[in-house]
Amino acid sequence: MNETAATKHFMKFVKLLIIVLNILLFSCLLGMTLIVVSLFAIGFFRIRVY
Repeated sequence: MNETAATKHFMKFVKLLIIVLNILLFSCLLGMTLIVVSLFAIGFFRIRVY
């Protein structure tokens, strides 16, 4: 009976960990996308100015 309670607790922990890792992955992808877009914008405007 104690094993089932520990197993349920561990599964809740794993689900929470997966949610946190998904949030981190999404924020990293969003940040990388913004960096790439800003680099293209900087390059485009520098070409337009010169």
